[in-house]
Amino acid sequence: MDLDAVDELCRAALAARRLGCRVALVDPDPALLDLLRLTGAADVFDIGPDRDPPDPAPTLDPPHPAPTLDAANRNLR
Repeated sequence: MDLDAVDELCRAALAARRLGCRVALVDPDPALLDLLRLTGAADVFDIGPDRDPPDPAPTLDPPHPAPTLDAANRNLR
């Protein structure tokens, strides 16, 4: 692990936060945790081996199906 990895993770966390999300590090390498603590960036992440998986993203209702050619022809009669 090096500081470049910490920098990239912090950039990802910043981008996620701008979108209203957070980055979770599940069971991270101890060397990475040491670097995050050393740099003061550990509190930016949700860290832990027993993190619950995030709630699934809400699904959007499928769009209404486009009318078929048969349906369009019936309306012309």
